[in-house]
Amino acid sequence: METIKPTVNSADAYFDTSARLPTLPAIAARIIDTLRNEAFSSKDLADLIMIDPALSVKVLSIANSPFYYMQGNVDSVYRAVDVLGTNVVRNLALSFSIIDGIMGEGVKEFDHKGFWERSVIRAVAAESASRLLNRYSDAVFIVGLLADIGKLLMCLVRPDDYRRVLSEVRFAGIKDYEVEGSIFSYTHADVGGDTLRRWGIPGSICEPITLHHNSTENCAQYSDIVGLIRIGDMVSDIYFDKSHRRTMESLRDLMKDTEGLETEEVRSFVDRAAANGSEILAGFGISSSTLKPYSQLLEEANAEMLRLNLNYDQLLQSLSEEKEKAERLAEELKEANLQLKELIGTDGLTGLNNHKYFQGKLTDEMARAQRYMHNVSLVMIDIDNFKQVNDSYGHLSGDKVLRAVAGLLWQARRNMDTVARYGGEEFSVILPETDLKGAAVFAERVRKSIESNVTDVDDVKILVTVSMGISVYNPNTSKLNKDELVKAADKALYNSKNSGKNKISIASL
Repeated sequence: METIKPTVNSADAYFDTSARLPTLPAIAARIIDTLRNEAFSSKDLADLIMIDPALSVKVLSIANSPFYYMQGNVDSVYRAVDVLGTNVVRNLALSFSIIDGIMGEGVKEFDHKGFWERSVIRAVAAESASRLLNRYSDAVFIVGLLADIGKLLMCLVRPDDYRRVLSEVRFAGIKDYEVEGSIFSYTHADVGGDTLRRWGIPGSICEPITLHHNSTENCAQYSDIVGLIRIGDMVSDIYFDKSHRRTMESLRDLMKDTEGLETEEVRSFVDRAAANGSEILAGFGISSSTLKPYSQLLEEANAEMLRLNLNYDQLLQSLSEEKEKAERLAEELKEANLQLKELIGTDGLTGLNNHKYFQGKLTDEMARAQRYMHNVSLVMIDIDNFKQVNDSYGHLSGDKVLRAVAGLLWQARRNMDTVARYGGEEFSVILPETDLKGAAVFAERVRKSIESNVTDVDDVKILVTVSMGISVYNPNTSKLNKDELVKAADKALYNSKNSGKNKISIASL
């Protein structure tokens, strides 16, 4: 028989670590000898199987299942060989002994129960399809049962890497062999087929396992069995994947287009596969709540959809109420933030110090000036014709102008200076250790920067000017208090307003 190479030759890299691969169980190795010896009798095979009590129980369980023998009452392995035939029993015993030899090893996150359930359903569905479509082969069941054995082997040899496969399959929802290909550059089908081949399993079993996720265009001799295994895979996906509706539709279309089966025939076939699979799993002490007739699964899914629809209006109402609650909370949070800014002395619009902070800071600076006998100057600033800006361009544009002026004041200050929004369109600057000349120089620099600044609002360029008033506290010559200093600067400011605007006036003290 011609030997077919693995479709992904980089699987050879996997076997660089072959020292870590499990050895073939002794009973399986001896069973393989029966495949090489044409003179091997059915009694010799039964004697071999009976060496392993657990293996004998599994073979008898299948022999008594309706899937293989409708009459039941198979009470010995010898009787099983007579009823099922040497090849069938040999393949069953071989597959069970191989899987038992490596089951339970490797990555703890690996779902061994789920693996066993899928393997049995795939094998049962594939063999059921072979009978339904008149393509029966003794190898179908063992190929279906061992098709994913490469997953167990990859878990053993590369446990940390295979955790990545399990994680990506779980969260991304893509096929495991696609993830394996991207991480390892080979898949469980390559590993399973190659390992079985190295253990001496015949090519009629190994090659379909290697090919069952790949094209069989260049290997027509295995196209039938690979097609049956893919049908078995689809049936297992129907019962164990969330997208069972879509998979059922794909299986229905496939079997109608290629085999001419009608929808009810396909559904009946899927239900029988589940029923037979449940019987076999039960014989191994494994119960599966998901293996219900597909029609029942469909009814339960529809009932769940109906329940969701009934709750939809209630959900919408709840969402609406939660939205209103969130909006109220947002408004309350906004108000709380404004109050907090007020408490910590920050103006909410410009980010400058607010009026309250200014009053406290001016008191402190005048006290410090008196203590150390140095000057402190106060500059009051008012935007000219600001009402016209609001009236012509709107209050949002006016807010943008206020922020622009605040930014220029902030840029002009020294670290020791205090810049505040006094109120409305009026600002104030406290200049510690600054005499009249220094305050005038500062004020003129600010006036020019504001005069030349352009504020863009929706492609409209807005120009503004400011009027300014300066007062100076000199503890050596004056006994002004805080309110009097502010009043003097305000009076100078209004003198600038009344004498033409865009200018600086100095208070006479």
